[in-house]
Amino acid sequence: MTFHLIVFSWILFRSQSLALVGAFLGRLVVPGPATLVSVPVLLAVGLAIGLQLVPVRPLGRLQARLERLPAPALGAGLALVAIVAAGTLSSQGVAPCIYFRF
Repeated sequence: MTFHLIVFSWILFRSQSLALVGAFLGRLVVPGPATLVSVPVLLAVGLAIGLQLVPVRPLGRLQARLERLPAPALGAGLALVAIVAAGTLSSQGVAPCIYFRF
């Protein structure tokens, strides 16, 4: 909760006016290609939350199975994860530091 509160408060530092804060928060809930809400993002968040709820024992068995896979299969899986991650990143470049204007 603390992390989300801090990240949410960064919007106030980043915006030049309260109108921009309202516009940004409004865009978070509007579906479409230019918003943060998309099917891949929702699936990734759901998977991350779901994996945190899995008991330790099944995760240990999954880890043991993954360790038995050959190196090319692990490399292909890692490449797939990297491609999916790169496909979901913004093409507008890296945002400047939030304290840049101070």
